Amino acid sequence: MKRVIFLDFDGVMDTESYDSYLVNHNMPNVDEYGPVFDPECVKTLENILNATGAQNVVSSTWKECMTLEDIREMWKKRKLPGYILDVTPNVNPHYRRDEINAWLESREEECLYAIIDDLDASQFTEEQLPYFVQTNPWCGMDEYTDQRVCDIMMREITQKENT
Repeated sequence: MKRVIFLDFDGVMDTESYDSYLVNHNMPNVDEYGPVFDPECVKTLENILNATGAQNVVSSTWKECMTLEDIREMWKKRKLPGYILDVTPNVNPHYRRDEINAWLESREEECLYAIIDDLDASQFTEEQLPYFVQTNPWCGMDEYTDQRVCDIMMREITQKENT
């Protein structure tokens, strides 16, 4: 069974605290692809992917101005963890929940998933909420995110094995 992380970038990987740090230290906070990701968030993502065996599906609005190939190129050049399996379709830019549902419905095989985003929980469906982990845009992904995502994945694996 495929395991995926629906991954937002702004407020998850690109944090306000790291942007502030870079500006205060006269360091570039963007590269050819856009805002630079917080190294602590990158480490957290790497921990999650290693622990769960999941692949990334980009749900971020960055997919509206970058192709899947561009995102994969950025991932490689920035030496980011894991693999970008896909991006969610641009179904409804105001409702990420619809794009996630469309992606899941387009799969032939069932997927275990978690959603990591800084959007408010009200932006997701009731069915998605048990798989949703909200980040604080100031610090993005952290130890709490790591633990919650791993808990979600392990809970689902255990439930599937017991049915």
